[in-house]
Amino acid sequence: CALPISRLSEAEARIEIGESRAWLEQALHRPVTTFAYPYGLPTQDYSAAAVGVVRDLGFRLALSTVPGFATASASVLELPRFLMLGSVDAIELAHRLSHSWHPSGEAA
Repeated sequence: CALPISRLSEAEARIEIGESRAWLEQALHRPVTTFAYPYGLPTQDYSAAAVGVVRDLGFRLALSTVPGFATASASVLELPRFLMLGSVDAIELAHRLSHSWHPSGEAA
């Protein structure tokens, strides 16, 4: 789909997500239980209605692109994550993670 999910109606989002899932399950020969919102920013790229569609379709978890660590209080249908673009070795990964973590558990 060329449009962000936030620009689709709930019915259009249900078709787009459901058909994409069916295609992946057929190609992979296994259930698909995880979803990643395309581009992944809340309100800009996906809406509360899209989260509802993902829930209704039975996905176990979904990922946004909001930077952060998944905590016990995070919604399993809007999990934050860190994007690691390019090749990242263990030292660079440790550096990036240590500079993103605050004692409160929130991302920088």
